[in-house]
Amino acid sequence: MRKRSITSALFVILLPVVGVLLFVLSIELHVNSFSKNRIFESIENTPQMEVGLIPGTSKFTVRGTRNHYYQNRLDAAVALFNDGIINKIIVSGDTRDPFYNEPDRMEQDLIEMGIPMERIIRDNDGYRTLNSVLNARNLTDSDSILFISQKFHNQRALYLAVAHNIEMRAFNATDVSKRGGLRTQIRERFARIKAVADVHFLNSEANSD
Repeated sequence: MRKRSITSALFVILLPVVGVLLFVLSIELHVNSFSKNRIFESIENTPQMEVGLIPGTSKFTVRGTRNHYYQNRLDAAVALFNDGIINKIIVSGDTRDPFYNEPDRMEQDLIEMGIPMERIIRDNDGYRTLNSVLNARNLTDSDSILFISQKFHNQRALYLAVAHNIEMRAFNATDVSKRGGLRTQIRERFARIKAVADVHFLNSEANSD
């Protein structure tokens, strides 16, 4: 009887866990399926696009160290620009805090890296990935947009773009080590659930990520 009770208890505990894991996996597969043939790993294989879109993130981590997600995105955008793959760059990010302005920071750093100011377009309303994707088409009146971020972020951005009939492509900036990006990867799982909810249930263009 005792063994049977223990088995029943374990079943009750594990069933919801398995259910959650299967749900998360289904979200992963669903979101990733929209990026097939739309993501590029090397500059040589990337088609020419009118505009590159860099989504915002902080330049520094909470510990005050350099944020490699940020720097790798900018490095990729500059390389694509210098190779003639993109002609302009949208810097899209959060500007709600007067002391934290992602587009301003990216613009300054890109100029220091050799990008002409007149080739940079600011999106001051890129509070979340959905906003950045939708705003890009409005700012450029073009579907020739290349989203420039790490692979996991590109997959979610392309999912949102396809859902809103935007013919976007993406370029994978260098990723961060699994250990260094663990918190970001955990956060990404929730962001994907929110993205699917936005598309299928809320039809949202909300203002928070």
